[in-house]
Amino acid sequence: VTLGGRYTYEGKTGSRSLDFADLNGNSLPIGEVDTVSAISFAAERHSLKGKRSETHFSPLLNAQWDFSLDGMAYFTATRGFKAGGFDARSNQSPSPELTPANPNALIPNQVSLVGTFEYDEEVATSFEVGMKTGLLDGAGEVNIAAFYTIYEDLQISIFDGTLGFNVGNAKEAVTQGLEIDGRYQATEYLSFGGALALLDFEFTDFKNGQCQQGQQPTSANGLCDYTGLSNQYVADWSGTFIIGYLRPISPTIGLGLTLDVVFTDDYNPSSNVDPRVEQPGFTKYNGRIGIGAIDQSWEVSLVGKNLTDEAIIVYAADTPLAFTIFGATTHTGFVEAPRSVALQATYRW
Repeated sequence: VTLGGRYTYEGKTGSRSLDFADLNGNSLPIGEVDTVSAISFAAERHSLKGKRSETHFSPLLNAQWDFSLDGMAYFTATRGFKAGGFDARSNQSPSPELTPANPNALIPNQVSLVGTFEYDEEVATSFEVGMKTGLLDGAGEVNIAAFYTIYEDLQISIFDGTLGFNVGNAKEAVTQGLEIDGRYQATEYLSFGGALALLDFEFTDFKNGQCQQGQQPTSANGLCDYTGLSNQYVADWSGTFIIGYLRPISPTIGLGLTLDVVFTDDYNPSSNVDPRVEQPGFTKYNGRIGIGAIDQSWEVSLVGKNLTDEAIIVYAADTPLAFTIFGATTHTGFVEAPRSVALQATYRW
């Protein structure tokens, strides 16, 4: 049994200001620039300062049982935290007050923008139980772990759909899952390995999320309720499977072949979990064939990645300014590289 604890104190100060100026850096008078900036760019003048301090005690409990020479079981309970701070990327004040009025406008045209500045510390309470064991006189190994984690004031950063990012806290979220991995040396030259993960994530209380393009607010101050939703990059299941073959073909030269398979269920690559950009589940294959010196002084390999040429979105977000200026629901994102084949050569001296 292992007991531990950490006591932490942190103090921070922060400031952020946003103004509208001409090309010489002179502040512009309140006027149409404020109206246009608020409506089109979701930005408003502000000057903010803050100071915060926090203390936290993080305990640890771990119990381990070595039930054989090749196996052990364990249970761990921990509580940790991530310090709070100040947001440097939001273009809006956290106050819901209307933007300054244009004194020369015939018809007042003001909007309420709610951004972020100070965010609280995040606290996570986690429980994990698992087992690690060797099999078949060391030829195999299987590990299994189940975990359950409760987040309080989970820190989140969400693109505001225009030009900035808002950092804040989701009041509560829960994640839980099961992970299994193993390896098996089938013969002197042939080996197998793999891993499988089952994952569940849910915001159990998060009412201040960024709305998706065109979505009507479901919470106060123009925000949306994420309660009951999952999070970015959470797939119900994912895993890998690897086959390796390595053998000498002469006293000094060896041959190696590997094939790895990566598979995943659907996931959402967007921070506001917009279902319009959800990435469907896929299976990706990578392979390698190599020949080289057994002493590893040189090697020549043919490497193939994403052999089935899967289109995989790794990140997606609202296209900046598209919806606020043109009313067009559009997204931007990044995709993994398509199928590639490369010849690699290595020489060590």
